[in-house]
Amino acid sequence: MDHVAYLVVKPREMIDKALAHIVQELDAHLKAKLAVSEDTVILSGIMNQDGTVAIWGENKIVVSLVHVLEDRTIRMQAKDSSATALNLHMLVSAYYAAGNYTESLRTISIVMDFFRNKPVLNLPDAGEGSKGQIMVSLENTDIETMHNIWSMLGAKYMPCLLYRLRLQ
Repeated sequence: MDHVAYLVVKPREMIDKALAHIVQELDAHLKAKLAVSEDTVILSGIMNQDGTVAIWGENKIVVSLVHVLEDRTIRMQAKDSSATALNLHMLVSAYYAAGNYTESLRTISIVMDFFRNKPVLNLPDAGEGSKGQIMVSLENTDIETMHNIWSMLGAKYMPCLLYRLRLQ
């Protein structure tokens, strides 16, 4: 994956907040679109270290951080030496019961429309030196890269989207 998305912040303070905020906004959107009251979007890994499924329940959209890479050239340009420039890749997967494949595709389509219509999310309490904006863009991922991601996760393929994040 040679795509670039920069997160110039103190990562210990922002990665979790940014992903939690994305989950919260996406969940509110899906609840309204699907007319449901239960949580639909969760922030979770796909598999536990022991090989068991890490997701509780079914019929969920799972948001997972699958790659973080530091960009040292941006770090050198930053005024704050404690800031770090990161490339983030977020996997959004539809974990649905076997008989709900069509519903998983419908839900993934709603997710795609959400980020297409709202490519910039405002992050409350962003902290010093940040504009508090999360820019989200869909990655054009070939089938080999997707295969490698799912192999790395130790899971079977599910309908999914890969996004890159940039926090300003």
